[in-house]
Amino acid sequence: MNSLFPQKDKRPLDISVYKGEKRYLIIPYDYSVSGYQVGSKRHVSLPEDISAEEMGNQLLKALETIKESPLDTRYAKQRDNDFSELTGFSTYAKFAKKYDGVDFLLMKDDSYYVGASAKEIKGSGAGWCGEQITQKYLSAFATAREIGESIFKAFDEVGAYYDKVT
Repeated sequence: MNSLFPQKDKRPLDISVYKGEKRYLIIPYDYSVSGYQVGSKRHVSLPEDISAEEMGNQLLKALETIKESPLDTRYAKQRDNDFSELTGFSTYAKFAKKYDGVDFLLMKDDSYYVGASAKEIKGSGAGWCGEQITQKYLSAFATAREIGESIFKAFDEVGAYYDKVT
């Protein structure tokens, strides 16, 4: 099987899917020349009632976007406003209070990973780096519908987790 990765770069391809305010926000992450991940301005906002197949198709398109993207050559200071432009929020903490997140990755072996960690909010910073809530691996042959269903199931598990701990 031909790898979906460019031969020069064998890192996993990463997409964050956020759910809140009656929508899903899909943010693909490009790489910078210094190796950092940078939220792509080619994000997608989808209605909350999207089908599993359409969610999967949008994620597969986002992977193609990452593969076709050149490395981001801007300095960190030049990227300061990227987050607020992508989300409409001035800080990550304000965003995290309204949205839950699930990660979707294309792994080196062309399989897919869907997972979520608990969010931690401190001051104006936040991250989805706490306790692992859910994780699942899908084969390289997973259909768009299977991918979308896995994303929706992960969000259900995230909701159940927060219902338990709050």
